[in-house]
Amino acid sequence: MTPPAIEIFIDAIPGETRMALTEEGRLTEFHVGRDTDRFVAEAIFLGRVMQAAPGLTGAFVDVGGDRPALLNGSDWPDKKLPPEGTQVLVQVSREPFQDKGATVTGKLSLPGRYAVYLPRAGGMRFSRSIDDRAALEQLSKDLAGVAGGVGGFIVRRAAVEESPDLVLAEARRLVETWRKIEERVALVKAPDLLHSAADIVERVIRDQADNRWQRIVADDRAILRQAKQLLAAYLPGVPVETELWSNRAPLFEAEGIEEQLAQALSAEVPLPSGGRIVIAETRALVAIDVDSGASGDAIQTNLEAITETMRQIRLRELAGQVVIDVLAMPDRTDRDCVLNTLKEICDGDDDVFIHGYSNLGLMELTRKRRRPSLSQMVGSGSEPRAVETGALNVIRSVLRQAAHMHGRLTVTVAPSVARTLQEELRDAWDLTQRRLGQPVELTLDAGLGYEQFEIDLA
Repeated sequence: MTPPAIEIFIDAIPGETRMALTEEGRLTEFHVGRDTDRFVAEAIFLGRVMQAAPGLTGAFVDVGGDRPALLNGSDWPDKKLPPEGTQVLVQVSREPFQDKGATVTGKLSLPGRYAVYLPRAGGMRFSRSIDDRAALEQLSKDLAGVAGGVGGFIVRRAAVEESPDLVLAEARRLVETWRKIEERVALVKAPDLLHSAADIVERVIRDQADNRWQRIVADDRAILRQAKQLLAAYLPGVPVETELWSNRAPLFEAEGIEEQLAQALSAEVPLPSGGRIVIAETRALVAIDVDSGASGDAIQTNLEAITETMRQIRLRELAGQVVIDVLAMPDRTDRDCVLNTLKEICDGDDDVFIHGYSNLGLMELTRKRRRPSLSQMVGSGSEPRAVETGALNVIRSVLRQAAHMHGRLTVTVAPSVARTLQEELRDAWDLTQRRLGQPVELTLDAGLGYEQFEIDLA
């Protein structure tokens, strides 16, 4: 069976870019990039060791955020952590999560599409999926020459599918980036950001470019131009259609993305046979309950539930320990069938480890956390992030309505939203008003929630 084509939709406003990947109209992945996202995975900081982390073989590092970052001892090159007060070069390996700060590592890496440069580790490493050893041998020699005795490379599978010139050109850019980081270290004091992570558009295209990509639609001309340049670099020869959205209707609404996003934040997900799954995302684990509803067929409902559960886990970026309370199946053959289906769905996904059934009959799996969950990305359950989401919705709505209104705009918002627009999102709010060609007056109403606002024409 031929895998379905992938379409990508990009919605951009001042302060935020959202990317939605769909297959046959169904949302499969969602990514958010905000101007306020400072501690993104891959970002490199000059930090300062603060103190040992009590009960952990690690230390807290001041990287300039509200909360210190955690540096585990195993993530320092020689596993011997530097003493308190020492300046250290660290990279975000896991973004802030709930009330925890970022996790950082001293084992730095600069990722590309074809290779990853490791400035503090020598030698060459290769993706386990590469079989062409002859091609690797020559590429290893060429990359060693690029490294010049400083650091090494991890060669990705995509490298053997492209011309060596393209791979080496990228490798040289990565090495040059590292040299610029080293030069900046001598000019700043901790804590300071030395190297920002690639923006969301570059990260998604660089890391996920696929021959199944069929179309990219963006509502921002500059973003579309960037996407075209990245496609030329990372998917040369693949005829991906690109389109600038010019319809009066908002892109995500016209394509059904907003509706599917709302569904992805709902606890309940319906199943084709009439059953449902109920998803509870907690601090300790993710619990998923299967409800038969009107369906009386346990095996059919469980098979549907397992398929939809894995889709939801990937879409919502759920991670950590996951337990699935499937419907009771007395027949062991049925239980094995459901478990084997789960294994087939997860085949090739290195982030998922299936533990099987517990003594209580719960299906258990663990999934490596790569980034915050969807609910955390958009602010559900996290007031600072939720207020920021509310402020960005104000910007989105002001730009949308201003296209059909003439006159001076006044926006009534909650005090916390106004503060976010004037402080954390000040640059985005200023750009919004420049696009409108006039200032927008903010009035405060303490009775409004952060998700509520009113736009009036003076």
